[in-house]
Amino acid sequence: MSLPRTQAILRRIPKPIRAIGAWIVRMTTTNFCPWADVYVAWLRTPLGVMLIAATCSLLCGLFLAPQGYAIFAAIVSVMLLGFAWPWIAMRAISCRVVFVGRRGRENRPAQAKLIVTNRWPWPVWGLAVENPLDADQPDAAVTLARINGWSRSTFDCSFVPTLRGSFPRQEVSIGTGFPFGIYQASSVVTVPRKLIVWPESFWLPPLEVGAPYRHWSGVLSDRLTGTTGIRHGVRPYRPGDELRDVHWAKTARHDEVIVSEREACTVQRLAVIVDTDPSRHAGVGGESTLEWSLRIAASICESVTTQQCGVELWLGDELIVAEGVNAHEKLLDAIAMYDAREATQSGSPTPQTNRISSSNAITICPNTSPVRADRAIVLHTAGFDDRRDNSTATATGWIDIVSPEDIPGQMLRGWRLGFRGVGVRGGGHQGSNRQRVSVDGLDSEESRQGVRHVK
Repeated sequence: MSLPRTQAILRRIPKPIRAIGAWIVRMTTTNFCPWADVYVAWLRTPLGVMLIAATCSLLCGLFLAPQGYAIFAAIVSVMLLGFAWPWIAMRAISCRVVFVGRRGRENRPAQAKLIVTNRWPWPVWGLAVENPLDADQPDAAVTLARINGWSRSTFDCSFVPTLRGSFPRQEVSIGTGFPFGIYQASSVVTVPRKLIVWPESFWLPPLEVGAPYRHWSGVLSDRLTGTTGIRHGVRPYRPGDELRDVHWAKTARHDEVIVSEREACTVQRLAVIVDTDPSRHAGVGGESTLEWSLRIAASICESVTTQQCGVELWLGDELIVAEGVNAHEKLLDAIAMYDAREATQSGSPTPQTNRISSSNAITICPNTSPVRADRAIVLHTAGFDDRRDNSTATATGWIDIVSPEDIPGQMLRGWRLGFRGVGVRGGGHQGSNRQRVSVDGLDSEESRQGVRHVK
């Protein structure tokens, strides 16, 4: 029956009768004693109903007729069967989850295989796998109608992780309440290898070559000739050599301009600093300024490592140094597994600002952060949480993220316009045409103190 026709029929009913019907509906659907819910919740379960039925049948057998004992015995038998069957069935059921691939990305489907083994000669019905793979749906479950006896069944499943981290986030279990749902027997699902979900990233163009700077950050080598490190030789002057490299004693002795040769960097590094103090950030979940700060850091790390540049990544007071072929994997793994809640226990989430010059680093922070740097990517918390008081926050940066809409576009526009001032130049092994990237100003001696390399 269509809705308009139903409404037309209801309008024909007299108003007093409709008022009585509405009163009956309110009386039968209103919870007049919500305080008693905790005491009667067990009555809403199959076990509670059977207990009441068994009690009533026993009372009937005691005071009315002996047939009540037969009903009581039948109900107790059903209850015992409801407990024993699931327990026995789960004794021979094992399950494991195998992810297809070691790593995934936020908001991209991740594939997994569910392998269920039944060691009983008879089938098992009504299995349900609790599915906490997706943190947004912790109460969801995957139901399996039947698993044949002496078999191993494989099921393909997928989920879309909406936040970085290690999956599954909590313990996965498989269980059954068949046949009556009185008792749910379960066992733990084994996960041989967890899935590491990287933060969502976006493309950034390569760092452009800027003006030549003297100071580089990186690993020095006395086998390479460059403009960094200690002096290890001299040579005649060449056009383009700086005046500060002139060796005046050798020049006076040989009556020609002699310049000093220094060590060169084998790998150049860029410092990326992220303020991870949760008290300074705004928003919740994946749309918070903290999570977007980590996504921006991941995008910068991926862009820089494609140019064979090492990265010093600061996440709060934790330093990760990565370089080489798998540098981006090490950095993104560290970002994915980072727990920002630990930043509040360290006392100071950004002690690195006391050691690193702001001219050589890219700092990512909210506008409520006390961190100041020449090249800061500032996320304005007012655009992420209208309820936050930002009256004292006036910081602006090299790139300003003013709202959560189209953050990749805001980053790309600022990146193209603003990075021409960063000291980046070619370098590397002699005879190599591959471009290397470095940033001026980082004291390489200090940067090697207390550094934890992620291998």
